[in-house]
Amino acid sequence: MWRSACNGVTLPLTLMTIRQSGAEVALPVTVATPILLVLVIGLVFYRERLSAAAWIGCVLGALAVAALAYGGSQVLH
Repeated sequence: MWRSACNGVTLPLTLMTIRQSGAEVALPVTVATPILLVLVIGLVFYRERLSAAAWIGCVLGALAVAALAYGGSQVLH
């Protein structure tokens, strides 16, 4: 069930990102979206608790993907 929910969100987001920003931005977004969705599902539906270190890791991971996606596209052009 969750796999189809992730695919239902990831595919349209990937296509929109490719159209608007190009493939160099779409790859990090496509890779990060299912990971972030699983994190949100775990927090909301399963009421999982993350330690401070886990939260820091999640934020750093999201920032790294954003830096690769948006900072990298400026370098390439």
